[in-house]
Amino acid sequence: MKTLYLLGPLQAQRADVIAAACRAGYAVRLLPVSGEDLVAFGDGAPRASALSARELEARLGAWLAQPPAAAHASAREPLTTALGARMVPVPSGIALDAADRGAVVALDAMFAADFPITNAEWERFVAESGYDGRADCPGIEAYRAYDGSYREAQRAERAGFSEPGAPAVCISWRNAVAFAEWLTACERARGRIAPEQQYRLPSETEWEYLCAAGTTSAYWYGDRPDAARMNYDGRTGAPTPRAAFGPNPWGLYDVHGNIFEWCADVADRDAAQHAGDAAYRVNRGGSWASPAQSCRTRYRHWNDPLSCHNRLGARLVLAAAPPAA
Repeated sequence: MKTLYLLGPLQAQRADVIAAACRAGYAVRLLPVSGEDLVAFGDGAPRASALSARELEARLGAWLAQPPAAAHASAREPLTTALGARMVPVPSGIALDAADRGAVVALDAMFAADFPITNAEWERFVAESGYDGRADCPGIEAYRAYDGSYREAQRAERAGFSEPGAPAVCISWRNAVAFAEWLTACERARGRIAPEQQYRLPSETEWEYLCAAGTTSAYWYGDRPDAARMNYDGRTGAPTPRAAFGPNPWGLYDVHGNIFEWCADVADRDAAQHAGDAAYRVNRGGSWASPAQSCRTRYRHWNDPLSCHNRLGARLVLAAAPPAA
């Protein structure tokens, strides 16, 4: 694969070219080196370049010989799922790979739930699907040392966390995947989404992109923790419902604090080759019980995919359909 190396002002000023390179199938890497801009075209190590901005742009244009695929247009109107979840449009863009800060990823427009899966949504899923979940969340019984059934154990662990509009907790990664697959099947069957659309967990990079909403600070609203902006450090003693704290610029609530949110990604890409389905999965955002540092946009956390406790939940995304030809 050809690689484009960029550093310095090019990283900020040539976002359109970076996105084009990503979409054309090239790897783009940002180098934390001071001094002159380094640019490498094609294979090989980066070299110093004294090209003017105009010359550089011409070289980039020639290097990207293949026209990139057309970027998907940003979705315009929010959607509502059959369970009542509100999915807000998120624009396409570029972001640093959450697990490899030197790499850049181009992201298509999508929809994202403005709030994690709620208790009301989860209970309706269980009632309509008959989902038991024991095999996907066995750790909850050991976690509580509870001798009853899976459902009783889950309810016991959720004691005090059952408000319908609050985020559902005690959801393992596999529980969340099962929920997303069921919702996708239901929405497709009813003609509410296109066959190529899918509800799923966001990738770790997508989650960070959604959380930041175009900002670069430690939290979307600034660099300091603010108890008026997020639920953290055990201050409320439980997860809070939607709108208890304000949304970020893209309309997403509680991306900091409240509950950790599962992502699709494995925590260690190399180790995952050997661990398979048992590989630890990433969750992001911090929780109602977490210290402020664990709620920062770029803070990484992970658990066994079968882990489930009263600080873990999930938020889904829906891939936006491509524009009509």
